[in-house]
Amino acid sequence: MRRRTVGLTLLEILVASAVAGVALAFLGTYFARQASISTDVRDRAALHLTLRTVAEAVAQDLTSAGARAVTVGGVPRFVDAVDVTCGAVYVACGGTSGVATVTYASSLHAEVLGGLGAACRQVRYTLADRAVYRQDVACGDAFAATPDFGARLARGVDTLDLRFVCAEPDAAGAVVETADPSTCPVGVRAARIEVAGTGPSGTRSDVVTLEVGMPNTRGRGLGEETP
Repeated sequence: MRRRTVGLTLLEILVASAVAGVALAFLGTYFARQASISTDVRDRAALHLTLRTVAEAVAQDLTSAGARAVTVGGVPRFVDAVDVTCGAVYVACGGTSGVATVTYASSLHAEVLGGLGAACRQVRYTLADRAVYRQDVACGDAFAATPDFGARLARGVDTLDLRFVCAEPDAAGAVVETADPSTCPVGVRAARIEVAGTGPSGTRSDVVTLEVGMPNTRGRGLGEETP
């Protein structure tokens, strides 16, 4: 009687190879899908963080708009230059969406840069080529016509829109909301910031909205002063 040689037949090898190929293809598809999901989650998180960073930066400056009180050497002082520079209109928006200029006094600049004269600051936000730029200059100094790389706050931003709530309602008692704060007779009391952007792949988008109070601009519009 002839003994059977131990081993695999060609048919068995082919079947095993086919099964292994299917398993490897499944695993490859699974890991590719997981990698895609991970990348998508990371891109979404990065985009949201970028938009929120811009919104919070703008919110901080709008909250400070019109502020005149600073501390110099531990002594409270008031910066008249804030009023002189902007005529009591402490936030101005340009005709292009996403451009705004905010004026206020900063204790940090007063302490670090040399006294009361350095406290008055003007901050301008510009949106160009899907990038947001923030320029911070002393009152009276000129902004750069084309912001440089050092002024860039974030990239991937499609729109930066600001809306303002006037300090007083209209004749019918309704809340007045406007894109131009100079139209509020006695200043503004709050602002809404909306920042929208698209991720690097161009397939994911997000919007971040913040509302902030503007305590230093109430009753201070069109050249009027707060008592």
